[in-house]
Amino acid sequence: MKQIQTFKHTAIMFIMAAAILNGCKKEEDETTDDSNTTTPATKSVYVCGYEINSAGNNVAKYWKDGIENTLSNGATDAVAQNIWVEGDDVYVVGSRKEFNAGSLTFPAYWLNGVETLLNGTSAPYSSATDIFISNDNVYIVGYERNSDGIEVAKLWMNGGLTNLSDGSSEAKAFGVYVENGNVHVVGTQNVSEFDNTPVAMYWLNGVGTELTDGETDAEAMDVEVSNGDVYICGVVVSDSGVANNMLWKNGEPQYTVEDGLPEMAHGLCVVGNDVYIAGKNENQTCSSGYWKNGGFITLIPAVSFMSLSPIAGKIVVDNDDVYATGSYSSDGVGTNGVYWKNGVAHHPGSTPFQEGLLGIFIK
Repeated sequence: MKQIQTFKHTAIMFIMAAAILNGCKKEEDETTDDSNTTTPATKSVYVCGYEINSAGNNVAKYWKDGIENTLSNGATDAVAQNIWVEGDDVYVVGSRKEFNAGSLTFPAYWLNGVETLLNGTSAPYSSATDIFISNDNVYIVGYERNSDGIEVAKLWMNGGLTNLSDGSSEAKAFGVYVENGNVHVVGTQNVSEFDNTPVAMYWLNGVGTELTDGETDAEAMDVEVSNGDVYICGVVVSDSGVANNMLWKNGEPQYTVEDGLPEMAHGLCVVGNDVYIAGKNENQTCSSGYWKNGGFITLIPAVSFMSLSPIAGKIVVDNDDVYATGSYSSDGVGTNGVYWKNGVAHHPGSTPFQEGLLGIFIK
């Protein structure tokens, strides 16, 4: 693989009855009273990720307004990647190791703390990565290795499985959005069995489209639909070998930056005409933050971070409040998983070595 491997998934190595057309997919709409007057509701903040226990294992967890809920027993590694809240039900997706001696993992989801494995057998480095609920249908995406050891991009709907790639070359699915019955999935797939250059991919109802030409490494990380337009964020490596933040709108590249230092786009939120992208930007005096319409906004000074190479994971905008997930180090050694609200870091975890918060939902 080429240089993008350096930036890929630093946190991993580790749906709502209808789509909101003008808001983030991980944010519930305002409430309306009986007089048809729309009033802001008091919102709860749900975040998920993992912490390291005394045995050195990753324990999958989620927090609601800072209150911890443990999802795995800590006997083997487990990671919570993303979270969705539907009514009183809390869905979390991620992965759990079969045993700690190897890399075999199950893609999994937890419904109100009860684990369901999405595949009957484990495979190296398999994971569920994102979730969306629409009209009582549960959509989960991720990837698994097949019997030939090749990663296959996957879509599960209510437990039923669709392979998005044919297993001839490595592929992963990272983001899903459902709108008007159309299922939008993004990820990456190698050019071929013999060319391991990753291409940024977009699948619409299971049909794949390449967003890049395979000349350099690329990944699509997240997708949203707003007013009929499809927005996708990701990373494209330039001809000079530098990873750059990329936004596509309806399949067309909107912008990228080439100034010598790496960037990585990870999470996406579209509100009206504003596009928010969370990630990592080493072009600024900060490595973790988000872009709003292409302009970078810092979250944590570089002195706290650079040796740890963190990344802001997901981003949600609720009214005028901007939430993002990631990690923070006050001493440059241990890390705390945090979410930021309007730039202020909140640390819900209980250990000094939590590796980061990954998913977020506002309800």
